[in-house]
Amino acid sequence: MSIKIVAYDLHFGTEDVYTELIEKIEGLTDSSIEIEKSVWLVWSDDNTATLKSLLKPFIGKEDKLFIAELQGGVSWSGITGIKKFIGTKP
Repeated sequence: MSIKIVAYDLHFGTEDVYTELIEKIEGLTDSSIEIEKSVWLVWSDDNTATLKSLLKPFIGKEDKLFIAELQGGVSWSGITGIKKFIGTKP
């Protein structure tokens, strides 16, 4: 299990599309955190290609999706809850 970063940019999405995508991201695992608008960290056993396949149905033709495995050092400022999230492997 590792931390993946999921970022998206929905250009023509309605509120329903955002809600569906967020619910899907939160449903990928028992442990996720939104660290910025449209940027999430999730603990997952799935690889990035699998996560892309799971989220792509919620991404339109003009939208963008980025998923990467978080490796190495991490630094942040002003993000509440991230220390607990990173230190608490599910």
